Amino acid sequence: MNLKPLLKRQKLRVDPHGHSESLWDDSRYEIHLHKTTKYTIDGKICEVNIYVPLNRANKVRCEEGTGKGRCERRIPIPKQLEKEIQKAFTNDVIRTQFVEELRRELRNYPSADGEEKQIRAALQRIGHAFGINTLEESAIIEFYQSKDKSYNMIVKDDNEFYKLTSNKEGIELQDWEYHQRGIIIN
Repeated sequence: MNLKPLLKRQKLRVDPHGHSESLWDDSRYEIHLHKTTKYTIDGKICEVNIYVPLNRANKVRCEEGTGKGRCERRIPIPKQLEKEIQKAFTNDVIRTQFVEELRRELRNYPSADGEEKQIRAALQRIGHAFGINTLEESAIIEFYQSKDKSYNMIVKDDNEFYKLTSNKEGIELQDWEYHQRGIIIN
């Protein structure tokens, strides 16, 4: 399974909002993929946030945002982004396999302040669920803890670089080379 195209020039976060796997089946809580990208709206480049529910039958929603936690307005999902998401999740077998792998991983996921060894292994398995070669140690360029206590893993796969981060807000995956050029904001 390869969901790497969802990361091209973008950032994706597995967003459990502090909910454990035990709440996966509780319809009051939404566990979702949160995709952040830039898109041209009304002639200006804006940050767009797309939410893909994983544990509920809610529709995918899209919001124009101006930064973390702020929503200016709900907007229709841009056609190109909608096609990208549909292409990644249209195949029932792939979607089910991905969601089950992710659910299994969240069930066993250590807290953000867990042991470094456990977090590293979890990031490797989550990256693998997205189709990133994180299981081979030679693919891991760097693994470190930043000042904000988040754990970060830089991976090279097929001459592309990805950054995986574990922090108290969730798990982030992003196109690292694109992010390094300062194009993504967050």
